[in-house]
Amino acid sequence: MLGRAVLVLLWITAAAAMVLDHRGDPYDPARSGTAVYGHNGPDSLWFGLVVTFVELLIVWAILRPGSYQRSWGRAAIGFLLLVPWLAVSLMATMHAGGIVVIHLLWVFTLALLCGGLLAWSGTTAALARRR
Repeated sequence: MLGRAVLVLLWITAAAAMVLDHRGDPYDPARSGTAVYGHNGPDSLWFGLVVTFVELLIVWAILRPGSYQRSWGRAAIGFLLLVPWLAVSLMATMHAGGIVVIHLLWVFTLALLCGGLLAWSGTTAALARRR
C-alpha cells in the first residue's frame, strides 16, 4: 500500500509542478530563434503530463508495488530501463523549458527510487541467504 501511495504522490507532485511552471511560462508564439530557449513549447504541458503518466504505469507494472517483497530483480529491471531514459531526458533539456526539466527530475527520482530499492532488496536477500 505504501509503495502505491509513494508512486502516485510522486506523480501528482511532478504534474502539479508542471502545471505551475506552465502557468508561469506559457507558450508564446511571438518568440522565435534563440528567444525560445528556456521557455515551454506548444503543448509541452499535455505532452509532459502524458509522458510522465505512461512512465508511471511502466514503473508500476515493473515494480508491482502492491506485491513488492524483496524483489531485487524487478528493481534492477526498472533501474536498467530508467538510466538510459534518464540520459535521453538529460539531452532533451538543452534549451528546453521548465516542463522538460521537471520531466528530467521525475525520471531521475524514479531511477533513484529503483536504485534504492535494488540496494535495499539485494541487501536483505543476501542477509536472508546468510542465515
